[in-house]
Formats: sequence, C-alpha cells, structure tokens
Amino acid sequence: MAGRTRGIEDVKSKVVAGSGAAMPYAVSQDAAAHGDTSVPETVGQGSVLQDSGDATPAPQRRELDITTSEQLDIYMNPQRQRLLREMALIARPATCKELADRLGISASSVTHHMKKLEQLGLVLLDHTERIRGVVARFWVAPPTNVNVRMGIQDDLHSEKSLLVDYLHQAVYDQLRRYVREGGARRDEARGVPTGDLRTGFVYLTEEEARELQDVVTAFLVRHDAPRDGAVPWEFSLMWVPHRADSQAGDTEA
Repeated sequence: MAGRTRGIEDVKSKVVAGSGAAMPYAVSQDAAAHGDTSVPETVGQGSVLQDSGDATPAPQRRELDITTSEQLDIYMNPQRQRLLREMALIARPATCKELADRLGISASSVTHHMKKLEQLGLVLLDHTERIRGVVARFWVAPPTNVNVRMGIQDDLHSEKSLLVDYLHQAVYDQLRRYVREGGARRDEARGVPTGDLRTGFVYLTEEEARELQDVVTAFLVRHDAPRDGAVPWEFSLMWVPHRADSQAGDTEA
C-alpha cells in the first residue's frame, strides 16, 4: 500500500482481530534483521490425520517480513485475518467449506483468500481426502512470526502503524467481550484462571529486562502448539523502556 494512507476508521474496517494472539503466527514490531524468510515447499504437505483428531506436530516456526505493499495488502485483508484467527482456534487442518460455515461466508470466498495467504506461506495444504466422491483439501496455518518492521521509516510505515494499533485493540476487544458476556465470572466461579489486563511500571536493570524478555519469549515458544488439555489463550504483549536517551527526540509512540 505504498503511497496510500487511510484514516483510522478505514484501516480498522480492513483489519479484523486475530493476528498474533494465540495464533499459529505472532506479529512483531521488531526492526532487527532476521534470517531466511522463504517457505519450505514441503512443510505440512502430504500428512494425514488419524480419526482421533489430534493436531499435527507444529513445524518449525518461520519468519515472514512484511516489506512490500503487496504483502501488506494480502495480510491486512479482514477476511484473511478472520480466517487465520479461526484456524488457530480450531487448531487442526480444516477445509474451506468448514471455515466458510464457521465464519458465515461462501466457500468460494474462503478458497480465494486461502490462495492469497498461501502466497505468504501463512497457510499450507496439509492433505487431501475423498469425501462422498469429492476431493477435499485440508489446510493448516504453520507457526509463523510476522515481522512488520515498525522501526523502518518507509512509505508503508503509516499503514503498518495503524495495523499494529488495531491488532492490539482487537485482543482488548476480545477481552471486553469475554468479561461482558460473563466468561470471567464463570471461570472465576470454577476456580480456573481468568483473562486479565495489567498495566504499570516495573523497575529493571538491563540484565533483568533481558531476562524478562527471554523468559516470556521462551514460555510462548514452548506453548505455541495445541495439545491435549490445553485451550487457546489470546494475548497481546508490549513493553516500553523509559531510558532518557530512548525517549529523547521521539515524535510518536
């Protein structure tokens, strides 16, 4: 979307909750360089699930840098965000027909969006099955870190910034819905952990700050694949150091 800037309402209508939170992929604003972002052609293909419905083992997490307007256009589409979120929630291979039924849209529309997501490697064909004489294609969303590179001041920066703002807001909207519809109250009554939001300050040395980031990152990596007895938790994390030299000259958050 180079050279095109929308108002925040227009961008919000184009981006729907899902990316980065309890997803098979995570969204990062990190501006650091990463390694190869190519998509292994064979990952996730050819495997067939057993009747038990167990999830396939998660392939190695890959990196995807959003650096072009074409990538950003594909990634920001609202229906594609909805598809990725729904695939994370069901946490198993699914057909376009099943996803269409769950989202209330046409199967042809899902097929179109899946082809676009496949271009970025955000979905892969897992296997095919013949069901009542029709060959059904089952898709998976491989674990992926989506890096939007907010530290790079290019002509995509404004739209990337709005995208990241909305992704954080989308998780908050889910939390508000969870509370409003009584989910937190029911979970508390059952004695199980509830959704939560905390803000504030902690005071850390540089070593402690690195330890915090390493511990959180390692924990998320260890728990990024579905397994028996586990439920998806949607999350949005951010932390900001208030070093004098970090804040000097900043013009935006």
